[in-house]
Amino acid sequence: MKHLRTFLAVAVAAPLLSCHLDSAAPSIAHQFQLASPEPESQPARAGTLLGVGFVDGANTLVIVNPVTGALTPVRSFPDLFGIPQGVSALDVATHRYFFPLADRLFVVDTRTGAVLADPPFPEAFSSLDFESTTGKLFGVGFIDGANTLAIVNPETGALTPVRSFPDLFGVPQGVAALDATTHRYFFPLAERLFVVDTRTGAVLADPPFPEAFSSLDFESSTGTLFGVVFVDAANTVVIVNPETGALTPVRSLPDLFGVPQGVAALDGATHRYFFPLAERLFVVDTRTGAVLANPPFVEALASLEFEAVTVHEVGIDIKPATFVNSVNPEGRGVIPVAVLTTDMFDAATADPHTIAFGPSGAAPVHHALEDADGDGDMDLILHFRTRATGIHCGDTAASLTGATFAGELIHGSDAVRTVGCS
Repeated sequence: MKHLRTFLAVAVAAPLLSCHLDSAAPSIAHQFQLASPEPESQPARAGTLLGVGFVDGANTLVIVNPVTGALTPVRSFPDLFGIPQGVSALDVATHRYFFPLADRLFVVDTRTGAVLADPPFPEAFSSLDFESTTGKLFGVGFIDGANTLAIVNPETGALTPVRSFPDLFGVPQGVAALDATTHRYFFPLAERLFVVDTRTGAVLADPPFPEAFSSLDFESSTGTLFGVVFVDAANTVVIVNPETGALTPVRSLPDLFGVPQGVAALDGATHRYFFPLAERLFVVDTRTGAVLANPPFVEALASLEFEAVTVHEVGIDIKPATFVNSVNPEGRGVIPVAVLTTDMFDAATADPHTIAFGPSGAAPVHHALEDADGDGDMDLILHFRTRATGIHCGDTAASLTGATFAGELIHGSDAVRTVGCS
């Protein structure tokens, strides 16, 4: 197929009254044996699990290995104390981690550990969440005598109220989630689950909700609200119906206690829910309830956030200007491949030095910007030595991977027909 359409895929995340569990999915609320360390399945990995906690005598931003529980420091903040548990947010696109510390709002680059801003900030916030679709940081805090949903300016710490809830009290620390696509902020308050429109402040729903929740996280890939709750005498991963407050169990973890409030993260692309429990880091598949990993884990982390990989699916054209992409795997020549410019992607932003093609990941031997498809814009043409690509007889497609100059990943595929094969 010559001209693939280009799209952007972002491998992009409780006071309540009555808790009623739907009877659905009882078969996956099975017993968990802590003595069994082997993961039940291994999904593809994508992105980085990050956290902030007291490590080696200082509050520290760390990378967390979800398979081993190992911590890799990114930035340490010695002699700074006072971190509200579960209050943090992450902007995946710009790699900014937001968290309060020592009466300031720290904004830290997750790649370098650089502090981008640290304005004064009140400690009265119970949650922070970043809305990727609008680029706004939201939070719920006790402001001017009332629990209030507010927009937070991460450069100055200034607050812009969205909706105030006077005379309503009881907000669990760190238990909140945000659906950036529909602009819905979910948080428990006064034994109800509030669903608030971040644009207008309108309350879209406020069903009764149990107080035993330790986390809420929204899985954007499926449009599902998940949480961890102590219900029926066990900590349980559940699906939350934000309209009714009804809970559907996904995985029960009986006889395991010690869940830090608000410390959880969710990878929507691989459907992995991360949360500490009983001095271990649990990694649970939100679709099946399978425990994928449960390494030993320190309980000193105050927050967890998952930084998903951003991948641009780009259109490529193998052997431009030909309609049958014939490739002789034993050929001694080169294969031209065009990365196409479209309304969604500018091929000039692709870094040729990062690009690899074919099963063996061949590097280009030549590249140039020219109009490969005759539509008047500049495409990136690259040439790869045929034998270096690893294309084999019988292959029907070949893929290209790489990154933009801004560090965003790209991927594209096109059909091939192998020839000269005995």
